[in-house]
Amino acid sequence: MSAVARTNSADLMPVVGLRLLEGRVGSTLLMELLASAPEVICERRYPVGEYRYLSYCVRIATQMGTPFDPERHVGVTELLFGTSDRTGPLPWQVEALSVETLGPRVLHALWGACSAGFRECAPSSRWYAEKLACPVEPIAAAEIPLRVVDVVRDPRDVVASMSAFGDRSGPWGFRRTPGEAHDEWIAGLVRAFAARIDTMLAPSAGSTLLRYEDFAVNLHATADLLGEMLDVHLDADAALAQRHENHMTTRSAEESIGRWRRDLAPDLADAIWSTLGPRLEILGYTHG
Repeated sequence: MSAVARTNSADLMPVVGLRLLEGRVGSTLLMELLASAPEVICERRYPVGEYRYLSYCVRIATQMGTPFDPERHVGVTELLFGTSDRTGPLPWQVEALSVETLGPRVLHALWGACSAGFRECAPSSRWYAEKLACPVEPIAAAEIPLRVVDVVRDPRDVVASMSAFGDRSGPWGFRRTPGEAHDEWIAGLVRAFAARIDTMLAPSAGSTLLRYEDFAVNLHATADLLGEMLDVHLDADAALAQRHENHMTTRSAEESIGRWRRDLAPDLADAIWSTLGPRLEILGYTHG
């Protein structure tokens, strides 16, 4: 018997989860595309896809499914009688139930509550969509129906776009913390890129891979692909009309592809390729 003590799984809203290489990969455009179908529910205000109900539920359920460690976690008195903003695992050594099975059960129940709320607000909804800010494993363990769409872009263009966006809005963000040196930030980004690509390319991934270089210049083909996958009509023209100019850092999608050749120092571009090259070649990118 499954560890998930369930409401009927048919009551759970199926999820389209975008799993991103990182920010600046065109995920907002893809979310605008998904949001063009009334059967897809999400918060439709900008930036679409970043008000993450499922990822929030995963975080709460993960805390409840984590064994209590008195060296790291808040104790029972402080958590239950202290300030109301304290959170953490169950603040005692659990004996009355299994913590290991509690996490998936909690997530299943939380998503059941969200699903009911979605359907109350939008009875025609058949899918929920967001940019995932959590691993997919807890979602699978909770038996939540999930279609994963992996979104990638040449990491050199990602770095160039991040830098341009940071020049306009401030240098901190995209994993960079205040005071962190530029070289340290880049090294951390490259490690994150490598780990994400390895996850996406794993034989068990079972996901749909989309490259920015393909959908950014031909969104209609991607609308057909995803629309067939979800059995909904996706309106590429409506999605393109919703693009926010302040979200873009080049004048056109075509200009954004290969921008690293003019925007990145050659030694930085070479350093990124030297670490990621074999992985990027599998994804269809080239050194030059």
